[in-house]
Amino acid sequence: MSYNEAPEEHAATTVQGQCLHNTNTSTSNNPNTNYGEQGPGASPKPTDKERRQKRHTHTHNGAPTCCIHSPSTSPDASAQVLNSLINGIKSQKESSGDPSHHSSLFTDSSGTCVLNNAEPAKEKDEQGKSRKTTIIRRPFPRSNGTDTTLILSAAEKEASLRNKITEAVRSFTNGNKNAASTLAEIARTSGIPASLRQSVWPMLLETHPLVRAEAAGNAAPLRQSGSTPEIPTKRIRAELSRYHRRRKGIPNTRHPSPPRSRSPGIESPGSVPTTESMVSPPDQEALDQAALDSAVEDAVVAYLESRGSAKYSPGMVYVCLTLSDWVFVPPSVSNDQENQSAGLAKAFEQMMAVILWSSPQVPTRTGNMQLLDGVLTRRISHFLTIFRKLLPELAAYFDEEEANGFGEEWVHNWIQWWCSRELSKDDKARLWDFYLGYRPTPRRPLLPTPAGSDDEDVHIDSSDGDGEDEAPPRLVLPGNVNSGAVEAYTPADWHPFVCLALLRACKDALEELELSEIRTLLTRLPRINMDAILREAGKMRKELREVSDREDEEALRRGS
Repeated sequence: MSYNEAPEEHAATTVQGQCLHNTNTSTSNNPNTNYGEQGPGASPKPTDKERRQKRHTHTHNGAPTCCIHSPSTSPDASAQVLNSLINGIKSQKESSGDPSHHSSLFTDSSGTCVLNNAEPAKEKDEQGKSRKTTIIRRPFPRSNGTDTTLILSAAEKEASLRNKITEAVRSFTNGNKNAASTLAEIARTSGIPASLRQSVWPMLLETHPLVRAEAAGNAAPLRQSGSTPEIPTKRIRAELSRYHRRRKGIPNTRHPSPPRSRSPGIESPGSVPTTESMVSPPDQEALDQAALDSAVEDAVVAYLESRGSAKYSPGMVYVCLTLSDWVFVPPSVSNDQENQSAGLAKAFEQMMAVILWSSPQVPTRTGNMQLLDGVLTRRISHFLTIFRKLLPELAAYFDEEEANGFGEEWVHNWIQWWCSRELSKDDKARLWDFYLGYRPTPRRPLLPTPAGSDDEDVHIDSSDGDGEDEAPPRLVLPGNVNSGAVEAYTPADWHPFVCLALLRACKDALEELELSEIRTLLTRLPRINMDAILREAGKMRKELREVSDREDEEALRRGS
């Protein structure tokens, strides 16, 4: 009997180990007896009771093992057949990482091939009788591969992803700017592995369409009105001190970051510097933290100086700190601190362009211009409106507890600064992978076009950001001054739905809390599955479209 002709079920497991039975075999010496094939002249199949009576075991090194006999072949021939069978199983388990492939394969004194797992044998009971052996049959695929589905292990998938990213980074470094599209797609769909963000994020920022649009003069950053303030250096340093105190007060329950991308402010006291130094680890940690603080301060100050009308916000510090977690290398790892600080400052300026990007000024038919000072207000208003539409019960509870509104700090920080202070390091990095991977498509153009003179609606592309495009919904943004402009689909348009997905994930817990506890939770979110949050955000965009369609239909019925 060949391996390809083996029946679907011919493996069995005992409590002592693993054994294999050939369903086409019998302990009878009659070569004409064949229970495996049914047809004219074939002997009837034995009952389960008869099989149990005919089944027997051998003992090898004190451990009971299951033997396999072939009725029509010699023990040596049976061993050869089984050897090929077992080798197929063994190689399959080795490829899947199954530890049971370490089973021992041997032949007993009669020449019968036996498979025995290296597990201790069960002792006999008090009466000296062997304990009952339970046989559990389980199928395994045929050797021809027709019934086999090869599934890559998580480690193999990650290795393949890393190789693809590494190749794209190498290609981009060699001058192929199109490689950034590959990196952007991976960032959106799978996320960038932690150890590779230091190389990939600067490339995604450099080629980000919103960064390039601002550099080309096609867009203006969101700025707040008011006179140009002095650079608030003391406030920046105070915020950095609060950040370090806050981080040190939280137990380190997050996944450890690679040494090259670990923030000095959260490095463990016992960590050993990778560079040769006579400085003790605690002192090295203090030096790393000082270098980080200096680099963040320089980056924020440089941005404020280059944007004369920009007003400082503590959220800027947390945006820069988020970038430093992945693109800044501390002195304990790199001696080139000048380039490290310059690289962080450049990444921060580019990230601010992405976060604060607003649509170009498009004149309406009445001649009004879109006011940049009102963009954040409209975004918050839009968020609060769809919050009440999609999560009405939670929104009502927040209104009752007075935890919802323009004056709430968590609302401002969530919408404007992309949860840079509230989310954990790894969850925030996965979310920013998605945003940095944004690229315009034909249905998601970067630059909006003026709407028709009779169209009072603002259209927002409802694609999920993964390449799937859908028909845009009819939606009027609340408080939109320029109703004649079509808002481009950007990360800022997507982010309110991410915020709603976060609220939905915490809904049960939030409804049990009081105002102070609600604020505490919303400023320090627990670990979450960010990929699930992104999927939920896509669903909520579709839910909003359905709600808007129903409201339009109801309005038409009332008007008719």
